[in-house]
Amino acid sequence: QRARMYRIEELRRAMEGSLVPSYAKDMEERADEMPSVSIMQVPAEKLREQERAAEEARLEEHRLLAERQRRRLENVVVKESEGKDRVETEEKAAEARVKEERERAVAVERSRQRQSRAAIRQGREEVEKGMRKQSERLRKDAGVLEVDKGGSLLLLSSWKMSAALSRAPQPIKIQLRSLRGAKDRLQRGHYVLLVSMVERVGGQKLKWSGAGTDHCVARSRPKQHLGRFFDLGLSFEEHIFLLAPPRVDARPGMCLQFELVQCKSRLVNEDRCVGWAVFPLFGTQREVLDGKFKTPLLRGAVESWSLDQHRGVELALRQGLQNWIGNLYFRVSTMSRYVHGSKERALRLQHTSDLLGFERAPDELSVSQAP
Repeated sequence: QRARMYRIEELRRAMEGSLVPSYAKDMEERADEMPSVSIMQVPAEKLREQERAAEEARLEEHRLLAERQRRRLENVVVKESEGKDRVETEEKAAEARVKEERERAVAVERSRQRQSRAAIRQGREEVEKGMRKQSERLRKDAGVLEVDKGGSLLLLSSWKMSAALSRAPQPIKIQLRSLRGAKDRLQRGHYVLLVSMVERVGGQKLKWSGAGTDHCVARSRPKQHLGRFFDLGLSFEEHIFLLAPPRVDARPGMCLQFELVQCKSRLVNEDRCVGWAVFPLFGTQREVLDGKFKTPLLRGAVESWSLDQHRGVELALRQGLQNWIGNLYFRVSTMSRYVHGSKERALRLQHTSDLLGFERAPDELSVSQAP
């Protein structure tokens, strides 16, 4: 306790001996140097006047803004009205131009129709005049058609010719275009396309007893296929010829049969059929189909499929694309028939020439052989 009192006494003596700055004197000196601030009382009336003036200034500013906005809206309305008027004027002008062009086109079309009718009428008159002259010449040269004593018409030769033509085979020309979509579905090698006529799908092949095999089965030239995925297919671009049955012997099931044969090579020991397709030969009126067609090729030989209808081919393709090789594109066109070594057109012309009393033209009737 005595040591603590002794320590306190030492601290008191040290504080009395130290210099303590006089803050009050320092503040008085600095106050003389600082600017003076005067505090005075403002009357309440003056404050209210100042507030009223400020409020009037704000109201005036808002009024000016409202007036400016109103003038801007009026300008927008005026411009919108002017734009509507301009658009209506342009629409009316466009309608007037369209109407004028339509009237001009109608006038041109009417003029063209009048000219066409005049030309048709003139042509009809010329044809009728020529027919009257020809009829008078025929009546003068050949007389009037009568019935002979045997009871048959004098045009019996025309019936005989028609009967002979109705039994004559119909030559057709098949233009083989291409086989598309084969790619790597076919192996590398050379391929030949055989075309024949069959009695029905999957049936027996048709052949002429005296025409030889060339008119029953036609074949293309060998075409090479590399069998890569970017080799799209085979391009044939050649014509082959067949003798189709006449209309009187036509049957609904008869069709063309296409067989794709891979030629013998070091990779294949013998020729083999790798794909086949069928296509109808006759239409609904028993006429040979004429036009451009395409048909899908099934994989394998004809004997490996037990199909007898075109619906079976469609079902086989629906089962999976592994049965499909590609699409064959071709064109079928009919040619002139032959009777006793003479063309159909030449026979008809000769019959007409005989009726008219013209001289016989044997050079037009004689042909070397049918294609």
